[in-house]
Amino acid sequence: MLDTGIILIGHGSRVPGAEHVLPDLAAMLSRAGGRPVDFAYMQFARPTLAETVEEVVKRPLKKIILLPVFISSGQHVTSDIPTALKPLCDRYRGIEFLLGEPLGPDYRLVEILNERLMSAQGRMGDGDEIAAASFRLIEASTDLPADPGQRAVAKRVVHASGDPALGCALVFSANAVAAGIEAIRRGTVIVTDVRMVKAGISAGFLQPGSSVVSGLEVSEAGIPTAGLTRCARGIREVLAQYPKALIAVGNAPTALNEVCRLIDESLIDPPLVVGAPVGFVGAGEAKEALTKRSVDFITLPGTRGGSPVAAAIINALAKLAVENS
Repeated sequence: MLDTGIILIGHGSRVPGAEHVLPDLAAMLSRAGGRPVDFAYMQFARPTLAETVEEVVKRPLKKIILLPVFISSGQHVTSDIPTALKPLCDRYRGIEFLLGEPLGPDYRLVEILNERLMSAQGRMGDGDEIAAASFRLIEASTDLPADPGQRAVAKRVVHASGDPALGCALVFSANAVAAGIEAIRRGTVIVTDVRMVKAGISAGFLQPGSSVVSGLEVSEAGIPTAGLTRCARGIREVLAQYPKALIAVGNAPTALNEVCRLIDESLIDPPLVVGAPVGFVGAGEAKEALTKRSVDFITLPGTRGGSPVAAAIINALAKLAVENS
């Protein structure tokens, strides 16, 4: 992107102080992307598009991307900017000019507007109100599974991660949600790989007699085992005590690999395995291996995942267990 110029295009205003918004936005985008971002106005303020382009082309560029900071494709986007751009394209023939899309209706704008609405009312709301508003936004603007149980799990994962792309990214075995709900309803031991997953599981949704045990806590108190990471050894030791526990892995691919190994050796019989370790080394492979085991599972393929995702899946199942009972 070093050979690409970026220009934000705004409307412009005669109101003193309004001219600071676009350069501030350009500076924020520049910091976020680690590259220069310039700006220009269509009217009432300077620099104009021609003036900004004249400065930008002093850098060794191959292309310039123009990003209109407008909600819709109004006259500026459909007519005024292309008209202003034509002589610039003729003048700077060695540079490719690309015009981006306007902002349009976007769930992220809805979230900002919802915050502004609460602020205008003089409050941001309590925790329950904010959470309910968040789930309404997720429901309205995110691609989610059609199955009601899977949909509930996916919504909580999106809420916990802040990533709408995860809405349809989870992979469920055919009976995964029902198996998880039934295990939690009966009261079960939930074995996690690390403390962060354990800490993220809400005890308020769990049935009396249920407990959550972290494998890493066990391994830290024991003697190292050759060939096994602490997480793998810990989860192996805990599952030796609780072979029918529900399992949630949110951090260590090696722990999920160990779970798969124990399943292959018929040493454990979990009602459900939540496999969501995060990472670029081994995580995707471990989750792919889980899907090939004869056990119910919920997983997030690839490098994405983490303790909040694993805990959110368990919390969603636990809430469904309470609602269904």
